Amino acid sequence: MKRHFLSVCAALFALTVLCSVTAYAADNVCAILYDDGTMVFQNGDTPDGRAVTKTYEVDLNALYTGYQSDYAPWYDERESVRVVNFADKISPKATAWWFYACSNLERVDNIQNLDTVNVMDMSYMFRGCSGLTVLDVSHFDTAKVTNMSNMFYGCSGLTALDLSKFNTANVTNMWQMFYNCGGLTALDVSHFDTANVTITAAMFYGCSALTALDVSQFDTANVMQMFSMFSGCGGLTALDLSNFDTAKVTDMDKMFYGCSNLKTIYTSDKFLTISIPETKDHNSYNMFNNCTSLVGGNGTKFDSNHTDKAYARIDTPSAPGYFTDIWDVVKSHIITAYVGEGGTVTPAGDCRVRAGDNQKYVMTPNPGYRVQSVRIDGVEIGALSEYVFQNVIRDHNIVVSFERLPQYAITAAAKSNGQLSVTLTNTAPVTVAVSYFNTSGKFLSADMKAVPANAGSVELKLLNVNRARVSMFDDQYRPLCDPYVSILGA
Repeated sequence: MKRHFLSVCAALFALTVLCSVTAYAADNVCAILYDDGTMVFQNGDTPDGRAVTKTYEVDLNALYTGYQSDYAPWYDERESVRVVNFADKISPKATAWWFYACSNLERVDNIQNLDTVNVMDMSYMFRGCSGLTVLDVSHFDTAKVTNMSNMFYGCSGLTALDLSKFNTANVTNMWQMFYNCGGLTALDVSHFDTANVTITAAMFYGCSALTALDVSQFDTANVMQMFSMFSGCGGLTALDLSNFDTAKVTDMDKMFYGCSNLKTIYTSDKFLTISIPETKDHNSYNMFNNCTSLVGGNGTKFDSNHTDKAYARIDTPSAPGYFTDIWDVVKSHIITAYVGEGGTVTPAGDCRVRAGDNQKYVMTPNPGYRVQSVRIDGVEIGALSEYVFQNVIRDHNIVVSFERLPQYAITAAAKSNGQLSVTLTNTAPVTVAVSYFNTSGKFLSADMKAVPANAGSVELKLLNVNRARVSMFDDQYRPLCDPYVSILGA
């Protein structure tokens, strides 16, 4: 009897160990929905004793699209979910559509266990979670994320979101990202890197409680869709869009629709509407509808007869518009670039710079030319290819001259003493370089030698090779002549 009892105990112990290993295997992540509305994400499918409604296998590699009912496994029970608890650490590759339409979700516990370092898609993640009043995404690592469209769509109960750790450098889609987040009283997106974003349509649609929104650093050079971007932001009184480059934007319809308290929109000459179709009902028809408080920089007031792109321009005495030139209100200075023949300077002409900012200049010679001199405010600083004005507090000028590259001739011949004799005419110090090749034309090695001005000739070592190519370079290793090929023997 004792032996039988011990055998049974040993068997039970072995089974327990086996179940434990199976349940907590690294690739066996489950979500267990209990009948009290709590859904627990954990390693293994062992419940904690509460009544279970359903258990779901979580595929950490899955990307749900919402297309043809391609939702997360718990979608059918979405209205039963009231609390989400990440009991164990999990590391998915996508969280798209995870809590889509979980309208009764009240909170997310232990969200720090959701490791997002490998996540590439967060679209629709919390869309429709109108019951959430607090959501801590401050630890989210979003460096790999490319899609944030609809991420917080309809999270109307949230009053704050800490996005300070969000890295958006790889994001291309921000469509409807904060759509109808009407409870947000503040939203800091000032650090967002939007250089790769192509769509910001309806991004802040219905964020009616916001009284300020800093998008002054948004890089919109690649954005093509901006329709309804700020529509319904009735609490905003001013917007700084001075950095907006809209040359590629094809749709601005309802962009500011319903911004009834918006009085001032600051822009620069980069805000363009050249890509919007010229049709009767073109994609800017309702751009300024109900912007009844709007006044342009020259005093032009909102007119219900002008709600399309025609007035999407800086207000001047000769061309009425609804925008205010940012440079009329921001202290700035002018840097003027002068350039001679033989190259270009970027930026060219007059460049307006905010007081205290830096401004970089790049000098690019044409083929056959090099930078001869750069003068800053009349002072020669050398033949530089780049220059940065630091902390601009006054007007400046930069004068750049280019010169043709000297075209020197060289000849080379093998000497009986095992040297390669190079004859040259150089009025300045140069470097002579020689490359050696075998009978098949395969490169073997190279040699170089610094030569003072007016040297006349120089000797380099001669290898047992088939040919040598000899070249001459200036002090910045720019070619000064066509390479001379010396045949040294078969």
